[in-house]
Amino acid sequence: MDDTRGTETPREMLSRRLADAVGPDSQIGERAVAEENELRRLLGNQNLTAPLPSSIPDFIGSEHEVWSDGEWVIKATLPGASGRRWGSRRFALFSEYLERLSLTQEIFALNWEFMGLSLEMNRIRILTRQPFFRGVAPTREEISTFMKALGFIQKQHRFGDFWLMSDEDILVYDAEPGNFVKTSAGLIPIDLIIQRRCPKVPDQ
Repeated sequence: MDDTRGTETPREMLSRRLADAVGPDSQIGERAVAEENELRRLLGNQNLTAPLPSSIPDFIGSEHEVWSDGEWVIKATLPGASGRRWGSRRFALFSEYLERLSLTQEIFALNWEFMGLSLEMNRIRILTRQPFFRGVAPTREEISTFMKALGFIQKQHRFGDFWLMSDEDILVYDAEPGNFVKTSAGLIPIDLIIQRRCPKVPDQ
């Protein structure tokens, strides 16, 4: 018996269930179907579900609807989607989106929490929240200084420029001024696309 399961967070539980649902040699299309089927099975689990806010979103972007009360920012992925990713396959799997939350916490120490799953128009949505930060958008030069201080190197690619932490095989995309907040404590990344590096991405 695995005694560690009692200490799992809801995000960890969901990530494990999605991993268990996918075969080791599955193709992307098969993985996407398997993950969505597993998510639908889990919608009855109260620990893994959360209601959508009842108010009109403050903002609708390419990945999320966003609400803020000045203390927390709640994000809901667009119906049936799970965010973007870098590469020729532009849209992330649900499992990749959950990994993005984990990597954001690990690399940037941002408390980006999984809240739960919701169903709207028969489409699955992922709800998360993170603290609200007051500040302004930084310059690109300030972003470059910030990323380099963390050990990232900027790369150019036909799919779009990205930052690579070679020692950790971590790739960061969409490091634009609108995805940071410059506060009195420094820069805080609030919505970066972060993922494990694809083996085909060159180091040089």
